[in-house]
Amino acid sequence: MEQTEERKMKLKDIPYFRIWANMFNFSGKQKRKDFFIDIIINIIVVIAFAFLGANIINKFNNTLLELSIMGIYFFMGEFLSLSLIARRINDAGIPWTYCFISLAPVFGWSIIIMCFFKSRSADDIQVSINKRRVFIAMGITTPALFFTFILAFVIVLLVFPPVDNTQEAKTEFMQYFDGKNDVALHYYTYISFQEYKIDLEKNLSKREELTNGQIIYNDHIYFTTAKEVGVFNLKYIFNIYKMDLLGENIELVFSKDGYETCPWAYDFEKDFYIEHYLKNVFYEESRRIDKYNIVTGIYENIDGGKDSDIDDYIKKEVESDYKIEIKTNELSNEVLPNDHGYFIITDSKNDKEIIIDDNYLKTTIYYESMYKFNYSPMQYNISNNHILLSYIIGASDGFNCTYVVFEYSFDTNDFKFKLLAFPIDRYDNEVMYVGDE
Repeated sequence: MEQTEERKMKLKDIPYFRIWANMFNFSGKQKRKDFFIDIIINIIVVIAFAFLGANIINKFNNTLLELSIMGIYFFMGEFLSLSLIARRINDAGIPWTYCFISLAPVFGWSIIIMCFFKSRSADDIQVSINKRRVFIAMGITTPALFFTFILAFVIVLLVFPPVDNTQEAKTEFMQYFDGKNDVALHYYTYISFQEYKIDLEKNLSKREELTNGQIIYNDHIYFTTAKEVGVFNLKYIFNIYKMDLLGENIELVFSKDGYETCPWAYDFEKDFYIEHYLKNVFYEESRRIDKYNIVTGIYENIDGGKDSDIDDYIKKEVESDYKIEIKTNELSNEVLPNDHGYFIITDSKNDKEIIIDDNYLKTTIYYESMYKFNYSPMQYNISNNHILLSYIIGASDGFNCTYVVFEYSFDTNDFKFKLLAFPIDRYDNEVMYVGDE
């Protein structure tokens, strides 16, 4: 009996295992050091379990099994976290019932502040209160004060959100719009034109999701999706749709079923390159790369195996007579003579070069508007042999950034406003010319 009891005691002292051994113990106590050791180990275990779940769904194609296992584990994990927090704040002299604060939305994580409090007995707290040493009575330490400051900062942001001046920017730049929606900015599931925005996801059916590929060709938008079919024997259907440039008249142009893993599509010019696996993503020998051409409608396998690489097909250099460089203060170790940076555009065919800098912008009708919001060169795109220059300006709603896109032409030496758009972030955005050649 004594040996058995000794083993139980040792199990309760082992990091992480003591969480399970004390699963229903809400009245005990746990030191700060032990608490944070258990938290860190638990995070590592959760991440490992997530990878295990991903392996299950890819190997056995069983979403229901994965969701069941993960659901049970995370439900138990939430219960474990509550009892762990309860013991930690008990040790800090705070009633264990405060652990339920962690279930509150938005501010639930603030309970971690209490977990930084020092170990205190009820007598110690009462003595400190009698001496009017309030902070000591609460067991507040420097880390606790630090997290309290962070929490206060978050509350200030929620009460006083950033100023939204996007509408002001829309009004300012709309005066330059020529009425032609011939330039678009693609980001995530959206394609933005000057006068409207298309959400590619709005017409999708249940269990169907976008798979990256989008092509604009011949006044139509082509995009790809994958749809889950089945539960215990999960398969995928790969679909290609097209719609007009207003986001209307959607129709299915191609469909193929029987994929073992989710087929992910990449677009390059008039082709979709589809990457998928015959077994699972951990078995590289089963990788397959297929191609679909939107003009011919031909779907074919072009590569496969461990040594195949999708980048060989989607990162090919597109021949162009134009070369463009961006110079900004952020990318340079020295302060540039132009405060906002500039574009250097070279026409190798005709041996011409133009620098679009502050001095150049001052000669255009757009300078006052650009100066009003502040600006910086962000990216360039050569689309259908059109030079598209994108600036980021200081207009935002606190969540999105703001792109101003101009087109420059060597033939006419024109610099024209084309688009004001509000992507979610500065990266993975593609600006395209979709007008007539």
